[in-house]
Amino acid sequence: MERILLEKKPKAFLLENVKQLKGHDGGRTLETILEHLKLAGYEIHCQCLKHVILVSPQNRERIYIVGF
Repeated sequence: MERILLEKKPKAFLLENVKQLKGHDGGRTLETILEHLKLAGYEIHCQCLKHVILVSPQNRERIYIVGF
């Protein structure tokens, strides 16, 4: 993902993943992802939301990462 962002340089992006990413490897995995996105020059916002809020038939939490 980092390579694509560095090559294509989009103005903004949205990433989505499972809620358990927050706790993977004691939180270090998510921390590393966010750090690399920031080093690529993006302002990053990360939030855990229920899919139902986004009008989806699924009722489970997901992590959303927005960069711009």
